[in-house]
Amino acid sequence: MAKTLGLGHQEFLERFAQRHGAGWVLKEVPEPDGEGFDCVLLARDPDTGLTRCTVHRERPTQCRTWPFWPENLKSPRAWRQAGSECEGIGQGPHVGYREIVLNRDATPEPGTAYEEPEEEDES
Repeated sequence: MAKTLGLGHQEFLERFAQRHGAGWVLKEVPEPDGEGFDCVLLARDPDTGLTRCTVHRERPTQCRTWPFWPENLKSPRAWRQAGSECEGIGQGPHVGYREIVLNRDATPEPGTAYEEPEEEDES
């Protein structure tokens, strides 16, 4: 993600992440309506409210597996709630149960911190 933004590893952490236990998590910023929070890397169009990820091709597993997070799959009601907050749910190709399970199982539980990556040798 740092490379996508043209930043070094340490600068990326300082600007966009915060410590959580032994690892790092992306910072969040208040949504414009004050009702929730957006990922610091989510760009929101001020006119339409539509969002896009600024590091979409390099996003972490947690983001890659949205909306197939365990809390969204626990019931039809939870899925509908997620759909009311994400305009992409119900659009596009059908995703089969097997792929959903694979995505779900690859997703860290909410609040799980990601381990800090090994430092790259810059020599």
